[in-house]
Amino acid sequence: EPVHQLVAAMIGGQTRSEVFRAAYLSLVSRFGSCEAIRDAAVGQIEVMIAEVTAERVNAALPIISRQKGRLSLDHLGSHGVPEALARIERLPGVGRKVAAWVLNFSTLAMHALVIDTHHLRVLRRLALVGPSVAFAVAYDRIMPFLPAGWSAEKFDTHHDLKKRLGQTFCRHAAPHCPPCPLCDLCPTGRQSAHCDRVRPD
Repeated sequence: EPVHQLVAAMIGGQTRSEVFRAAYLSLVSRFGSCEAIRDAAVGQIEVMIAEVTAERVNAALPIISRQKGRLSLDHLGSHGVPEALARIERLPGVGRKVAAWVLNFSTLAMHALVIDTHHLRVLRRLALVGPSVAFAVAYDRIMPFLPAGWSAEKFDTHHDLKKRLGQTFCRHAAPHCPPCPLCDLCPTGRQSAHCDRVRPD
C-alpha cells in the first residue's frame, strides 16, 4: 500500500537495498501497522532505523492522518502523476525519488520513474542530463522521452535495469566501460581509452 511504500522509501533513501529491506521488515514486525509506527515516539523508531529517517517518518505520517482523516495515500490515484508528485513532496523529508517510489511501486501503479543515485550517475555519464542536476530535474527531463504506452511495471523494470547498470558497470569511483552494453552510446565510454566499441561521431 502507498503508506507502507512511503515508510520503505524513506528508509531506503538512506541505505543499501539489503539493509533497508531488513530495517523495514523489522520496523513493521515490531509495530505491526503504519498507524502504530505513526503513534510511536521518535526514540522507539530510532532504535530500528537512522535518526534522521525516524524523525521524518514520525513527522510525515501524522500529517497524512490530519489531512485525510485516516492514514492513507490512496487518494493520490485520483490525480495525474504531476499533481500526485507535488502533493506527496509537500511531506517533510520527501523528495522526487521517494515520491516516485510511492506512486510507482505501490498499489497505485502510476507512471512515475524512480531515479536513484546509480540511475542518475548513468544519466549524467550518458550526457542525458547535466553533471550536477538534482533528482527532480533529471526526472522532468527524462520522463517525456519514455514511451507513452509503458505500464507501471515497465517503469519499474527500467529503473531496476539502470540501477543494475550503475552498480555493475557505471560505478562511481571506477566505471568499467568496455563490457558496458551502452559503451558505444556513451560520451564517457567513448572518451575512455579502454572502450573498444567506439563508433564514429
